[in-house]
Amino acid sequence: GLFLKGEILKVKDVRFMTPEEISSASSIKVVCMEDPSEQDYIQAQLMLEVIQKNNKLGKPSMFIIPVGPIGYMEKFAALVNEFRVSLKNVTIINMDEYMITAKELISPDHPMSFRYITKTNLYDKIDDELNVLPENRLFPDPEDPLYLWERIQAKEGGVDICFGGIGMDGHIAFNEPPLEPMSPEDFAELHTRVLPIYYSTRITNAISEGGNFRNMPGFCVSIGMKEIMSSQKLVFFNAWPTAANAMKRIVAGPVTSDYPGSIMQWHKDCTIYTTKEVLNTTLVI
Repeated sequence: GLFLKGEILKVKDVRFMTPEEISSASSIKVVCMEDPSEQDYIQAQLMLEVIQKNNKLGKPSMFIIPVGPIGYMEKFAALVNEFRVSLKNVTIINMDEYMITAKELISPDHPMSFRYITKTNLYDKIDDELNVLPENRLFPDPEDPLYLWERIQAKEGGVDICFGGIGMDGHIAFNEPPLEPMSPEDFAELHTRVLPIYYSTRITNAISEGGNFRNMPGFCVSIGMKEIMSSQKLVFFNAWPTAANAMKRIVAGPVTSDYPGSIMQWHKDCTIYTTKEVLNTTLVI
């Protein structure tokens, strides 16, 4: 199976683990980058390699991708154009999208829309004869939340790689800690759904919008842990020292819905790329 449930690690306080301890204490592989910008090249290269391999075998490729950071999008597009790699048999799933209200998606023309950002930074940069088919450019749909799961199940092997980042509270995609107690087993079964965005996350996301957190959308539609964990491989990035505590808990703390990313410890092939600055961050209560 895709899950590896080991015994919960006995760690006194994972917030104060050394880089050596955090790298060796978990089923999650931790890779230290010299520079945060490396993550863009890593994701672009991994996507290209999977597609090239699958194209040779006549097999389709499928990825789950984030918005933020977005540097990998242009780098991936440039590699596709340079090496003339066909994406006609590739499906790309964006993991989330903003909503203006709990029932209304943000306009696809809005500059903060993930559909707009992905179109302008990824699809518009790829030569037409190589590009992903429009019907294979997928986003979560609040009107049909199980649609993505059905598309994933319909492909042999499902998602090749799910990429993502880590939030300060340990969320991945917009799977933030539940407001009511929930076992990690139940949380891991959650599918795509409409969610309110926590105030802390809105403030964090506003950094790229000039700090105007009051203008940040209050709702989203997000893939769930079920879709994420079904992927053959998980590749996540954390170059933010502000998320150092969350990352250490995700990697080597107990598996708990209080830090949703910790559920990735149950996956058979999960890697987190981070930096020396993050690993060496010591937090004091």
